[in-house]
Amino acid sequence: MNKEELECHLIELESSSKNTRGVLRQLIFQYCRAGEASKANAAYQRMLKEEKNVSAGILSAMLEVNTKSGNADEALKYLRDLKENYSGFRVDSYKIVDLCTALVKNERQEGKYLPT
Repeated sequence: MNKEELECHLIELESSSKNTRGVLRQLIFQYCRAGEASKANAAYQRMLKEEKNVSAGILSAMLEVNTKSGNADEALKYLRDLKENYSGFRVDSYKIVDLCTALVKNERQEGKYLPT
């Protein structure tokens, strides 16, 4: 399904009070691939309302889309969540380099949150 179909399907599921986790997950990944950080963040927040834990893959995708969109603070939030909840998950080094670049551009140094 494409984004538009998933968005319509999400509305159908919500109107009949059915589980939306799978559709939200697919939407998040599609928004991330398309570079739509604000839509991805909104879908992520909707997913959090239904469940407390999300997968490491979703957090990693959210880290990347927010970094590439220049939302360094949001990206750091997702990196912190990854480190706290999935300590064994290895974040792609390119994502870390991109986040460091975004932080430097914003004249910030947050080394204590970056993986060693």
